[in-house]
Amino acid sequence: MLWIPCDSKRKSGYHPCMSAKFNSAGESGPDPALPAVSATLLPPKRVKVMSTRPHSFDSDLLLGVADYANHFAKWNLSTPMAEPYWFIAPDEELDGLIVRVHPEAPNEGRSIEQLRCDCPIVTICTPDLSEGNPVVYWDAAEAGRVIARHLLEQGHGNFCVLGDMQHTTSRLRIEAFREAVIEHGFGCGISLPPSSEDRAAWSDLVESWEKPMAVMATSDMVGRILLDETKRMQQEVPEAIALVGASGDRLVCEMNSPQMSSIELPVHRVGFEAAALLARLMDGEPEPDEALLLPPGGVVERESSFRTVSNDPEVNLALRFIREHATLPIEVADIVRAVPLSRRALELRFKRLVGQTLQKELWRVRILRAQSLLMDTELPMPDIAERAGFQNAQRLYEVFKRDVGISPTEYRVRCRGPIQKNRAAGHHTH
Repeated sequence: MLWIPCDSKRKSGYHPCMSAKFNSAGESGPDPALPAVSATLLPPKRVKVMSTRPHSFDSDLLLGVADYANHFAKWNLSTPMAEPYWFIAPDEELDGLIVRVHPEAPNEGRSIEQLRCDCPIVTICTPDLSEGNPVVYWDAAEAGRVIARHLLEQGHGNFCVLGDMQHTTSRLRIEAFREAVIEHGFGCGISLPPSSEDRAAWSDLVESWEKPMAVMATSDMVGRILLDETKRMQQEVPEAIALVGASGDRLVCEMNSPQMSSIELPVHRVGFEAAALLARLMDGEPEPDEALLLPPGGVVERESSFRTVSNDPEVNLALRFIREHATLPIEVADIVRAVPLSRRALELRFKRLVGQTLQKELWRVRILRAQSLLMDTELPMPDIAERAGFQNAQRLYEVFKRDVGISPTEYRVRCRGPIQKNRAAGHHTH
């Protein structure tokens, strides 16, 4: 599955609700429809960012808020750095408030009403936790559907969700995942994760699954525990158990062996959009009628869900060789030499079982690597091409544009946003 940005049909910028304007190159600039205002005439807006669980604040979300404030507004931003975290002093004057509400907040006795804040408020949570305030969040149901499509495209026939229905975010992901799988004629079970210390329960759970099994873990941390148990039980990943996490925690996913696939959530963009919405509310605009739910970017494919074919060791050997050597200057002939079959026999079986040719699978894996480098580094295109296994930047451009539908540069701008793009170019926008 190629990872195509969720806004690939738009020419530039973030979500249409965003108050800052961008040109076709993704660069920020003034809106000619608005009158010029001298910043010296306006005092900074006082904006506070709070969380019901401050120790689990996502840095990308805070950076999204800060990027909007630093580039498109004049704000004095603050966030509680010490106890009490969930408190606004009676003499603290605020112009706006952004609140990250975690699913556990009601059980922990924390509510927005407790803050007694009469300024505009934007919440980052599912609508049921917003207490009637405007919402900016990621689309949890779409995340479940994206993960289901990824595993279905890999050719799996057995599916299970590892998670519980207690919180809205998890429930939306689980329901959407199951519906997508059932629509394709397959069943899908739901397993409640045992305690991390209960190895016997984990063994019983894994042994109960019909292999090969495709699993969505609603929490990447739960997925990590599952990977640890599969190693202990000598269950092969992804051959016996293919796994995709649903919370997009890159650190948890990559501090594993094998590394875990997971959904890419638009966390930075959610922070940015929450700040953009708050700016409009502070300017007197009415509250929106509906929540703004931003779609996920796609599945970041890592080792735990790489494509395999059951009961065909030669095709699986070819798939593994491609995964392990795609970033090197290999060709189809090199793949054939690594498999004890004639080229004709391997190509026919590979096309029948995988659904595409050896060459297209090689390009697919190289594009995934290029997408990761475009998202996570500031490398120029020639370096990305070399590290992803393409002969040169021109070849990267040709294959990427043909298979993804946009150029590598457009992909970087759309996934990372115009601010990060300007940073990569070595200049800043004010």
